[in-house]
Amino acid sequence: MKSAADDSAAALVYHNRCFSCHVAEISVGGPMATLAGIPLPMSEPAHGLAGNHSIESLISYLSRDIEHSGTGAFRYSHDAGESAQNIAAFLWSLNRGFLRAESGGAALHDGSGVADAIEFFRNRGCVVCHGDSALAETEFKASRIELQPTDEDGLTMVRISGHPWTFPLPDAEARWMKRRFQPNDPPDEAVAAEAIENGRRNFISLHCANCHRLPDDGGTAHAAAVIPFSISAAAAGRGCLEPSGGTDHSDHPLFHWKPGDRESLTELAGSGAGSGSGIAGQLEVVLNALQCVRCHQRGNRKPDAAAMQEFVSLGEDLGEEGRIPPTLDFAGRKFQRSALVRILTGRGAVRPYMPTVMPAVEAELAGWLADAFAAADRDPKERPTPREGQENLVGRNMWGRELMGVKGLGCVVCHQLNGNPSLGIQAIDLALAPDRLRPEWFRDYLIDPPAFRAGTRMPSFWPDGKPTRGGSGGSTDRQIDSIWAYLVEIDQSRLPEGLNDPSSLLLSVDREPVIFRTFFQGAGLHSLALGWPEGVHAAFDSFSMTLSPLWKGGFLNAENTWENRFTPWTVPASDHSFELFPAGRKPVRLTWNDQPLIPVLSSWRVEPDGAIHIGYAGLLDSRHPVVKVTETITAQTSGISRLMDFSFIGRSAGVDQVHIELPVAGVSSVQHHPGNGKDRKREFLVSRSDGSRLRISAPAGGLELHSIADGLELRLVGEVAEGRQLGVHYHFED
Repeated sequence: MKSAADDSAAALVYHNRCFSCHVAEISVGGPMATLAGIPLPMSEPAHGLAGNHSIESLISYLSRDIEHSGTGAFRYSHDAGESAQNIAAFLWSLNRGFLRAESGGAALHDGSGVADAIEFFRNRGCVVCHGDSALAETEFKASRIELQPTDEDGLTMVRISGHPWTFPLPDAEARWMKRRFQPNDPPDEAVAAEAIENGRRNFISLHCANCHRLPDDGGTAHAAAVIPFSISAAAAGRGCLEPSGGTDHSDHPLFHWKPGDRESLTELAGSGAGSGSGIAGQLEVVLNALQCVRCHQRGNRKPDAAAMQEFVSLGEDLGEEGRIPPTLDFAGRKFQRSALVRILTGRGAVRPYMPTVMPAVEAELAGWLADAFAAADRDPKERPTPREGQENLVGRNMWGRELMGVKGLGCVVCHQLNGNPSLGIQAIDLALAPDRLRPEWFRDYLIDPPAFRAGTRMPSFWPDGKPTRGGSGGSTDRQIDSIWAYLVEIDQSRLPEGLNDPSSLLLSVDREPVIFRTFFQGAGLHSLALGWPEGVHAAFDSFSMTLSPLWKGGFLNAENTWENRFTPWTVPASDHSFELFPAGRKPVRLTWNDQPLIPVLSSWRVEPDGAIHIGYAGLLDSRHPVVKVTETITAQTSGISRLMDFSFIGRSAGVDQVHIELPVAGVSSVQHHPGNGKDRKREFLVSRSDGSRLRISAPAGGLELHSIADGLELRLVGEVAEGRQLGVHYHFED
């Protein structure tokens, strides 16, 4: 049976890359076979091994005269004689060349910012491994710090020698770190070329290059030497497991294991069999080797309680959830593979209130970890969502919006949404969920949050799987799927009630007229909303060529057009409006020689003088235009004028005539003013049962009052010939 000691020893094997040399032992099913197929952890390149040491300090370092208290499990050395001196010279020369190529010899260390450094080490979580800020600063000053190119998210990967991972930091912070902790170039030292070359040979012969890659030197490859693994020798404490006082290390370094590590590895070597724990066992070994459990809980392995006190939060009133890194339990069920790979490679931070930086691993290892999490955490009893075979039960965007708002479940009270701050504490942005989470886990978590994260303040609105709120889809699965559907379509949807500010989408008309295409109530699906700075506006139905409604005051709220994909209808941003005809009534009658014409819109534009021109043609059928109509619509503070110019197409002027009727229906009472004088016109004051009134005037003979089945109808009637104009003015009565 596999023991915790086996896991600990296997983690040492993985962390220290033992199978970089002992490849055969992995493949034939020996004690380390449980590690077969796992990508190697990141190793230090040869040019970084010298850190920022001088040759003298490197010799002491390699000879174990300098203690190292970092995160590494061991320190190795050779004798302090000629070979150590040669290797030190070789590593120093590599590091020196790298520094010159990187910075051109410029001084990078300014010696300032000690207070900032203490805050940096605490906020970023360095003290969890390094113990305290002062020790972390000492370690960093002895390390090589490399900055990789900044990515599209503004993050720079920081490589610190001695660490099997990189750290994703904002570019400005990464550069500050480089300046703060990277001392000036080591002073030039007289190093013989022969010593450097001998050191290179020693580096390869002692198998250092099996883990620590050498820089390219003209295409010469340094193949890793495969060292046979002797179980009997290892069990007897020889070879790599030789005690520090031993002398048999002519073909390998002398490893200075920490107390207890040599005994664990010797016991593992003597067991003679692999653990046989499968992918879950492999995953636990790797997580232990990468020291993930220093910050994250997984199963019965929990971070040290004292270390947990070192984490800080930048958020207000978020409690432990805003400070302590999330558990790794259920990670394979929780995340989509692509999201988990992104997180593990340092590109998936979503908690701005949590400054702790999670180290990043290389892409190959991240992919393996994502697959291992998925296999280890798979729940065979997990139910599919309605989207898998039950499409008739899927949720709806509008129900999801209702549920998330303040009159629903109130999600926006605590959670940010698509970059918009919540109404209370600023918890994680829910709009990120569809790109990160599996919908099955999302559903199961919402039903019972404490089952996935003990101590969470997230309540369940579906206790025992039953909804606490009716409507919005009804069933638990459909309500939760509605929230998911809304989050998937968040960029095309209105914000939930509570976050939405209707005034932010009010479209005003300040300096010049506006033509706004939309679905307008009373004007239909082919509407042009016409707005003027004078404060009077109208909607033009480009399908029927009707101008209605007319209104005075604010123009309109564009929310339904811009955020709701045109539903529901756009309406006037005013209570002072007038419908020229009721819904369902055919508004315009355009005929040619008693044959009905089909109006077809052709153009619209705003003129420099503030007039709006709309052009359309009257077609006898879908292919034969008869008349061309150009409308000039202007506004005054008191109302709107409509002037129509007619020209015939392919007809003889004066022979063909067009009859047009523009009705105003739903009239409850009319006051008639016949007019007089040279510019005689007829004028009617039209009143509606709702109290609205509109004065309509046109040339004498153009307006007619007719009785119809449900009341009165006022018609603008014209028999128009080539070049004739027909006009009407609508005047608001306050």
